[in-house]
Amino acid sequence: MWSKRTHVTPLHIGSRSFTADGTSNFIFPFTLQQLIVLRTLALSQTLEEAAAAVAMSESNIRATLGKLEKDLDVELLQAQDGKKAWASSVQLTDAGQLLLRYAERLLALSTDAITATRDVQEVRTGSIYLAASQTTGVYLLPRLIERYKKSHPEVLVHLLVENTRRCCAAVARGEVNLAIVGGDIPRELEHLIQVRPYQEDEVVLIVGSQHRFASRTHIDKDELLGLSFVSLHRSSTVQGIKNTLVGHGVDWKALKVVMEVNSVEAIKSAVEANLGAAFVSAAAVAKEKELGNLAVLRIQDIPLSRTLQVVTDPARYCSKAAMALIREMFGLSVTLVSQGCLLPLEEDPASRPASFHSDVLHSSSNGHVESQSLDPGSSFQSGDSAGDFDSSYEPILGQRSGPCGLSATASDKIPFTLSQLIVFRTVALTGNGSAAALALSVSKPAISKSLSVLEQAFGGALTVRPYGRPANGAALGTATWLTEAGQALLPLCNNILEVAAEAVRAVSDLRQAHTGRVMLAASQTVGTYVMPRLLAAFQIRNPGVAVHLMVEQSRRACSAVANGEADCAIIGGDVPDELAHVLKVTPYASDELVLIVPRHHELAKRSSIAVGELQSLSLVSLNQGSSVQMVQEKILRQHGIKWHQLKITMEFNSVEAIKGAVQYGLGAAFISSAAITKELDLGLFKRIDISGVRLNRTLSLVSSPTREPSFAAQKFMLDVFLAMPGLRATGDALPLLFRNAASAPRPWEARPDSSAPGPPS
Repeated sequence: MWSKRTHVTPLHIGSRSFTADGTSNFIFPFTLQQLIVLRTLALSQTLEEAAAAVAMSESNIRATLGKLEKDLDVELLQAQDGKKAWASSVQLTDAGQLLLRYAERLLALSTDAITATRDVQEVRTGSIYLAASQTTGVYLLPRLIERYKKSHPEVLVHLLVENTRRCCAAVARGEVNLAIVGGDIPRELEHLIQVRPYQEDEVVLIVGSQHRFASRTHIDKDELLGLSFVSLHRSSTVQGIKNTLVGHGVDWKALKVVMEVNSVEAIKSAVEANLGAAFVSAAAVAKEKELGNLAVLRIQDIPLSRTLQVVTDPARYCSKAAMALIREMFGLSVTLVSQGCLLPLEEDPASRPASFHSDVLHSSSNGHVESQSLDPGSSFQSGDSAGDFDSSYEPILGQRSGPCGLSATASDKIPFTLSQLIVFRTVALTGNGSAAALALSVSKPAISKSLSVLEQAFGGALTVRPYGRPANGAALGTATWLTEAGQALLPLCNNILEVAAEAVRAVSDLRQAHTGRVMLAASQTVGTYVMPRLLAAFQIRNPGVAVHLMVEQSRRACSAVANGEADCAIIGGDVPDELAHVLKVTPYASDELVLIVPRHHELAKRSSIAVGELQSLSLVSLNQGSSVQMVQEKILRQHGIKWHQLKITMEFNSVEAIKGAVQYGLGAAFISSAAITKELDLGLFKRIDISGVRLNRTLSLVSSPTREPSFAAQKFMLDVFLAMPGLRATGDALPLLFRNAASAPRPWEARPDSSAPGPPS
């Protein structure tokens, strides 16, 4: 079926060893089928509904979840009076909610694996699942879909029209490939998704055809005060308009709102009936403008627009159907990575040629488009609001048609096991079945059988042996080659097994509460002078947590996080370009670099010098290319001083060595203020200010956006922003960085009758 064959050289992916995680016998304490049962029960909430959905008896569901609880050694379902409440609505414990999050990710990645191997066949069929906020989905997206369908007529397009919050949640859950939204991205979902600006959407003022302003094209901002307005209720679009107008001196509170509705169509009808004026997307009124039912106005010298954003999950497989749509949106020449739905960076969305025009088509008759829109009478507020989540929203089993393909029916079982994936991964990494059998302590026939069953599940060969002697001189038949389908499966296999191992660790961490370990990395200065104070504060709060700290250069610290050797890192330099797309960087604190001289130096009696005097100083410096040196060079260059103009007499790779050199009169030096507190107190050298120049660098917290940190790591990362407020560069609110950092459950896990707290933070 798949003809292309590629030899895989055994390699080491990251530093994670499954034997170190207790899976040397390639057995996880759960199966994918158990996770499907747990997820189905969580969605349906009653045993009877769950049994019908997965075509199992109620007793089998009890037994399945009972074994899962026993193997994990945790309670997943809440008990009443010491007994599981099977007869009523079933609620998950903290551990159950935590495992459910991993279950959703694992099942979505498993379906990605199936999609990836099928994509290899180059068949121009398949499905793509889209979500869009109200105005975008109803008025803008049909035009894009129509253009896409012309070149991909056999692809079935599913479109979900919701508010911005729910669109983002659908991406994070794996229900849709991508979303296009116009509202604010919910902060609690930012770490799970990737957001890129797409293009600007113009907002205009509309009035009825009989309105006194109907014959005009522009009005003055002062004339707004004499209008009556119809407005969207709790809409982020309205909030954006408010901010723009207030910024141009318009008194927003003085505007007269006579009606609030929850749909754009209702607004247009109200304006046509001369009940008031309204702000809407220009694309939403193209038809009414052409018919003469509405007049479109713009405010003199005040452009109104909002930025449409594309939301994806960078950790998910990007199918060929999804890649084709992304290229349609961002340009056919855009470069996409082979794995992961990583969108291209776009500095100026306004510079991109508009894909959505004012003459946008309001329906598409070309091809299959399934649209799930909101009932105007539904309970939640429409519009692009990213406001408070409506807890009445529950995913309904019969309506779940996302790319996971998990409607929780018997036919939707994942056709492979985690054990089979471990066998496949081990064969790929060791290079042959014999080595894999040895590594996993099983027989070679067991390896062959596992691979055979896995290939049946994917519908084609994943591995093959060459017919001739391999080029590396190995004996005939010993090397294993991967087919193109096997190559497509391998990275997703790694992702699935990594998430499964993290699930085991996370549940174990939760069971152990305030114990565990955290693996940290830091650049030289930060690790030596900043981290000890952070760790001291952390250990007071968490005495049972073991801390491992690796002090390296910024580049190596970032590599440790990317490879899974460290949960997070604090660095003073920049993230290497080749790692920027796989790491999340959060600015943490401002670190000042100061000039120090020996206490007997001729400048020691002065408090400051002019920037030009630097050229006459003998300087001791960190090696060129270090983060501290690069910051010095950059800032001094901005003040007219080039690095090669300075008199560098010595270079060291150690801050302590530089301090010693300054102390013994070998020269002056730039050094982090955090590194010289003790020496300044002892009077060993003198700090000298440079008039008009401050050398500040930003310390950053580096983490992985796709790997779930342990609870111990989450505690440390949050403590970083609490333990040392003196280091904070700004007084901004603490960022919500990590998926289990908040005690509240995720929005899609909320239930109106649930009072169970989320996992401890």
